[in-house]
Amino acid sequence: MEYHISSGADIVDLGFGFDATPDDVLSVFSRLKDIDHPLAVDTQDPDLIRYALVRADIVLSLQETNIPLVGKAVAEAGAAAVIVPGNSTLIKNLARAKRAGIECIIADPLLQPVGSGLVASLKNFSDTDYPLFFGAGNVTELIDADSVGVNALLAGMAYEVGSSIIFTSEHSDKTRGSIREMRQATEMMSLCADRPYPKDLGIDLLILKEKRRRREPPLEYETATPAKKMPGPITYDPKGNFRIGIEGGQIVAVIRGKAVRGDHWDDVLYTILSHGKVSLLDHAAYLGKELYKAELAIRYGRSFEQDGEF
Repeated sequence: MEYHISSGADIVDLGFGFDATPDDVLSVFSRLKDIDHPLAVDTQDPDLIRYALVRADIVLSLQETNIPLVGKAVAEAGAAAVIVPGNSTLIKNLARAKRAGIECIIADPLLQPVGSGLVASLKNFSDTDYPLFFGAGNVTELIDADSVGVNALLAGMAYEVGSSIIFTSEHSDKTRGSIREMRQATEMMSLCADRPYPKDLGIDLLILKEKRRRREPPLEYETATPAKKMPGPITYDPKGNFRIGIEGGQIVAVIRGKAVRGDHWDDVLYTILSHGKVSLLDHAAYLGKELYKAELAIRYGRSFEQDGEF
């Protein structure tokens, strides 16, 4: 919960699987009742919705099958509801929610993933005067492309169709960081309201690419020595070998039961060297390489494996 809020989420959505019970839902929302942050329950099961209303501010999602069963309870709780089409149209379901007494109604025309009608589904976002819910999460999860650019483009689509809420998730490893990315993307779209394009705004989502390449002066030298291949056999440092890993967002280097922890590779390496834990230059160079890889893994949210490819 704290991670999602600190990443920039305005609303935290709690989903429940098919095997969840009303007691499970009641237990979760009861424990969160003192959190000063909007919470949503993500289920279409009427029983689970009823028990979530002890704390839930928003219900995802209502349609023709569950509105007759829990619409009045949602209205009495003063909760907002995201309305979706089912076997009935979105317009008819919106009317059902209004008749049930729900005052805060959000329309979700259901954005489709790439290959299943993404472009065609965008036209449905002009069919209602209610605030629009833009479900970007499924699109990002169901395409094997870096989430940064996908989220930026989806935020632009949401901006153009006039959506009020963008939904994203971090269900898989490949989409970890999507909340922060989508937050920054929506801020970019807000800043470009009086500009033709979301560029040159002071913020961006360029992470691995550069907006402009730096132009370094040419190198000056008189002779060049071709680099030799590193010898195959490894000469182990008599002072021991380090196991390098990541814990709690920090670099950790362990030798003989003692660890050095730090946020930056050079700090960790300096500490190791200053304590006299290295006696061979090639071992020191190796440690610098692996420690820097670990820092890059933390910076870009990637996994780290000592001696593995980055």
